[in-house]
Amino acid sequence: MEPTIYSRFKELVNNDPDHPAVIDERTCVTYAGLDRLVDTLISRFPSFIPARVGIVMDHSVEMVAALMAVIKSGAAFVAVEPDFPPGRLVTFLVENGVDFVITQEQHACILNDFNRLIIGSDIYVDPALHPLPDRSRADRPAYIIYLTTPDGYPLGVAVGNSQVTHFAEAFRQTYNISGDDIMLQFSACVMNIFIQEVFGALLNGAVVAIPSPQTRNDPEKLVKFIDDQYVTVISGFPYLMQELNAVAALPVTVRLLISSGDVLHAAAISHLLEQVPVYTTYGPPEATVSVTSYCCNTGLVLPDGTFPIGKPMNGTEIMILDDELREVPQGQEGEICLYGDGLADYYTGDHR
Repeated sequence: MEPTIYSRFKELVNNDPDHPAVIDERTCVTYAGLDRLVDTLISRFPSFIPARVGIVMDHSVEMVAALMAVIKSGAAFVAVEPDFPPGRLVTFLVENGVDFVITQEQHACILNDFNRLIIGSDIYVDPALHPLPDRSRADRPAYIIYLTTPDGYPLGVAVGNSQVTHFAEAFRQTYNISGDDIMLQFSACVMNIFIQEVFGALLNGAVVAIPSPQTRNDPEKLVKFIDDQYVTVISGFPYLMQELNAVAALPVTVRLLISSGDVLHAAAISHLLEQVPVYTTYGPPEATVSVTSYCCNTGLVLPDGTFPIGKPMNGTEIMILDDELREVPQGQEGEICLYGDGLADYYTGDHR
């Protein structure tokens, strides 16, 4: 059978149960501990076999457990940041027909119109609880994430289990991700970089390190967190790279930086290039995070001061086509068209 996100995670649980999986500023959980937390949460689901589940939580060990619990249950998660405008947050959840929402007490009041599972940081894990059945399937959506169309309209994209496992393997091959790595979880859950940070790590045996909002928003505290938690890989938007570029020196544990989500200007990483490999990537939400990668250290800077998007990662192919879907000659302009294992399943909601 083709692997799912959960089945791949379970392999790692069985292979190295005591390896750390997720660290936040309160606690640390191992792969086996995270798996037990997943079953505990599923046992409390108000719907026996949900199809879509909202997640409105602060980033934490419990949030990652909630993501994995939804996936193991066979459903797709719709994750929204708690500080989103309430009207927009509710619209996302309603439009996708969530069966219930997993949240925390401090955010429950904005979700009164939904069936809720409210969890805290002191979840009791019953040692007598038997492992629950894995209902995930490779051909089912794992999550729904939003993009903004050219006219500014939000549109949901359903991405399947198989696409995420394909991406995680390509991520491992491209950047040599292993159990020795600790990956910073910096991005908002509505961004596809979040998928890279969580599943690019957890499906390759690495550790996810989650700073608090206060730490994320303070460059000095963030660098201290990176140093204290021995973070080795950092991914994020170019503005994060620019903030790190202003630091006197990166912590010595950092071995790799990955810029995603927008074009990267050479001036934003001038100091970083002297310290570690820096990659820039390209990929819309329909392509499951990123589909191309380019090493900036030995690369070409374009006339506008940015870097090229690079070459396709394993599992996805790119063609440059004209308006009649014919491949254009080398050097000519056209539209980027993607195909291969990494593409999303379908759009959701109103397709205006």
